[in-house]
Amino acid sequence: GFAAQGIERAEADRLMRRSVELAKSARDAASAPAWVAASVGPYGAMLAHGEEYVGRYGLSVAELAAWHRPRLEVLTAADPDVLALETIPDSDEAEALVGLVGEHDIPAWLSYTIAGDRTRAGQPLEEAFAVAADVPQIVAVGVNCCAPADVLGAVATARRVTGKPVIVYPNSGEVWDGANRVW
Repeated sequence: GFAAQGIERAEADRLMRRSVELAKSARDAASAPAWVAASVGPYGAMLAHGEEYVGRYGLSVAELAAWHRPRLEVLTAADPDVLALETIPDSDEAEALVGLVGEHDIPAWLSYTIAGDRTRAGQPLEEAFAVAADVPQIVAVGVNCCAPADVLGAVATARRVTGKPVIVYPNSGEVWDGANRVW
């Protein structure tokens, strides 16, 4: 992330706000309707060792919420159309994020990264999607960064558990090799 590149917190916040501003300018100039989604990825991506594909970081829901809160507040203040809570590998992390989104008046979607009928952390998708079922700010649920073969079952589960629209953006078929850090 920014810190690993030596970028101070205030400058990182400015860059995140600026990214939303630039996307909104492009949206406003577009000839077709478009949304600006501010991406809120998993804690594991900051670790940069592939943990976003595994989850189970050894942190509590409260600790995950404390880590995500500053970034979520910066992005929310930049006023995107929607927050994309994406590539979430663990329902505990989803619970932390959904709780934070519940504090703000901004729509969000929640998208898990999965392996078969479970989150990457091993939780059943029924339990994972239930985290978002009764949260009005979560306007859609789904999966991303997963095998295309896992999508149909996940879509059915997401729809059945939440009744919300489902969003899907799987990988193109490659498999991540965490040991060598290549697709």
